[in-house]
Amino acid sequence: MSNVPEGWTEAKLEDLTVFILGGDWGKAPEELVDESALARCIRASELRNWDVEQGETAALRRLTLSSIEKRTLRLDDLLVEISGGGPDQPVGRVVRISQRVLSLNSDQPKVCTNFFRLMRPSALVEAKFVEYYLKHFYETGGVRPLQGGSNNLRNLKFPDYVSQFVPLAPLKEQRRIVEKIENLFAELDKGEESLRTAKARAGLYRQSLLKHAFEGHLTADWRAANPDKLEDPETLLTRIQAERDARYKQALDDWQVALEKWRDEDEEGKKPAKPRRIKDPQAITDTETDQICSIPSEWCWARPDNLASPTPYSIGIGPFGSNLKVSDYRDEGIPLVFVKNITRNDFSLNLKYVDQEKFEELQAHTALPNDILITKMGDPPGDCAIYPASSPVAVITADCLKFRTWDEFIDRKFVAYCLMSQHVRRQLGVITRGVAQKKISVERFKTIALPLPCQAEQEEISNRLEAKLSTLDTIEEQLETQIARCKALRQSILKRAFAGELVDQDPDDEPASKLLERIKAEKAEAEIAAKRDRKTKQVRKPKNRRLTMTDLIEVLKKEGDWVSASKAAQGLGIADGTSSDDVEAFYRQLKERIEANEIEVERRGDEDWLRLAKVEAT
Repeated sequence: MSNVPEGWTEAKLEDLTVFILGGDWGKAPEELVDESALARCIRASELRNWDVEQGETAALRRLTLSSIEKRTLRLDDLLVEISGGGPDQPVGRVVRISQRVLSLNSDQPKVCTNFFRLMRPSALVEAKFVEYYLKHFYETGGVRPLQGGSNNLRNLKFPDYVSQFVPLAPLKEQRRIVEKIENLFAELDKGEESLRTAKARAGLYRQSLLKHAFEGHLTADWRAANPDKLEDPETLLTRIQAERDARYKQALDDWQVALEKWRDEDEEGKKPAKPRRIKDPQAITDTETDQICSIPSEWCWARPDNLASPTPYSIGIGPFGSNLKVSDYRDEGIPLVFVKNITRNDFSLNLKYVDQEKFEELQAHTALPNDILITKMGDPPGDCAIYPASSPVAVITADCLKFRTWDEFIDRKFVAYCLMSQHVRRQLGVITRGVAQKKISVERFKTIALPLPCQAEQEEISNRLEAKLSTLDTIEEQLETQIARCKALRQSILKRAFAGELVDQDPDDEPASKLLERIKAEKAEAEIAAKRDRKTKQVRKPKNRRLTMTDLIEVLKKEGDWVSASKAAQGLGIADGTSSDDVEAFYRQLKERIEANEIEVERRGDEDWLRLAKVEAT
């Protein structure tokens, strides 16, 4: 046994529980299932905002009554995530079922999916004490050695997890520790809430500044002071297109020369490929731009293709999954760019690589220094960052998109800032498609409209935004550091708690070793009682035969004339024990037969009477 405080002991996690069971996802609510009912099913997605929502978004599912009976969640139950996670998020998150969880959507019982294990702590243990320990164990990396599975889906080795030893304090000391933790955490929560409020305000200011910039207000004074530097942006677009056409013509001439040479050499080797002319972008209508924003009369609108470099694959996405697999990853070579690198604007984070041979296959997905990189998947997608000028050539992965601007005519920082603005983010939200995962395709990305001033004003906007946003970046980084410090302080508090250093110990408390003996005795008695119950339990009745309309027709034929609906139901065997789904299905079919004039219905007093419809002779 490791060194634990006096009066404490260590116990296997499974010894502190009286019940452990996997979850159940059940069936869709509308499916007909014998002996079933609706229940709220807590998924891993509910954990994202658990502290606020407390499982309020749990999915409505249909489960068998026996499953619900075994799995209905109770106060202080613990849910342990056993499947999920990923490279940056280990599996093994833990939540406790509080009274608030049970009070939300209380008209249906609550269960968990099969991505969880339900653990019910003994009543002789403070459930919050166990919860805090398991969360500390998770946050300090204790679950990492207990993981298996792929890089993107991790599984918790649950037998090993419940076999871990947990420091166990005397019961009264557990309660004092929990109370102290909650008081300290409440103070930290207040401070962290203030920090997050400040960060949210900084984000609102950022968007307000970008809105101001891309509606032309930020540089209104510059336009007034520099009329001689203003170029009609339509003229700029014309110059870009003229240069693009000239380059295409030159490429076409070069191809024709290469083609003639290939033919003169008896068509030896690979036939030269004809250069591809980029299609003219879709025209931008007033109706479209009226829904985006108003811009100065000196500006115009442009599509991404208008601003893209003439080099091949200047707008492109990462390779499909089958073209770049985890097995292709190397520890050195050409770096890969993932969504997390873009969202965090950090291109040195946990790098993976491909070798030169694989890189040659993925030339179309190359990211060059100064390319604008965009997330094409996310909630919402559209985060962007400029790939640093000092970075090596890289390959973007499947959920990334690159946009290489034509630096001779377009200020790339201007375009990157524009993509960060809500005017563009809203457009990206509209064009996002998908069922399981919502994504932006290259073709849909090319349909967005970007406000475009002349080149000189683009640079002025970039410079002004860079100056203002760099200060804001520093403030946000400081706030994030303080938020991270709050998280670290929580772990420090928990570390002290489970080392016996957070509250005073009372020599009069029952030692934890005796408490553990009582817990084990209680668990053993419960297991004996459960075995006895299983032996004496009555044999389950066979399932009732599903009622059909053929049965009803036979009943009505037998009666020969009007019969009350209740008597017809008795003839079918419908009684108090009949499945509600069977009853609902029966009446639904009955309604269809009545509407088809196959069965007549007549209201007599408080009850409907039925008979077979009489067919008139022709």
